[in-house]
Amino acid sequence: MKVNKIKTHELEKCYAISPLTYNGAEHILIAAEKVNKCLLFDLDGNLEETVWDEPGGTMSMVQVPGSNGQFLATHKKLRNYMLNYLDIITTVSSIMLIYSGVEENLEKKNELWKYIKQKDPVVFFRLRYGLLGSYTNLPGKGGRKISVEGYKLCQRFFKFN
Repeated sequence: MKVNKIKTHELEKCYAISPLTYNGAEHILIAAEKVNKCLLFDLDGNLEETVWDEPGGTMSMVQVPGSNGQFLATHKKLRNYMLNYLDIITTVSSIMLIYSGVEENLEKKNELWKYIKQKDPVVFFRLRYGLLGSYTNLPGKGGRKISVEGYKLCQRFFKFN
């Protein structure tokens, strides 16, 4: 088999590539890892469409079964958003469990952190040793009091529940 390499477009750090059926024809969808675009090519290598110009950060793509060109893509920015959301939810849960003052709820807080560590040690490390995780896991009764008072201060400042 003889293969000819033809360079038609520039796409820095191409990371994800996926077949795609669109308007009854087979295509190739190519997206960048960093801040760059996603391009749709026909099987002859001709550019048909720029799907997006940025933000890039595409990790994977897959066509929605039975669809006409619809696909799902995971982005680093979405991942970071979800990790930040998890960080906030874990912090609020930890504070509420501490705030109750019930020993059983302190054990539930510890179980929550153990569960995260077991499921994904990398996510656990990011949450536990980040700003909010460190703040909600201050050692001892004094540390728990500081965490709750800090939460109350944030409540007044940011005006939430």
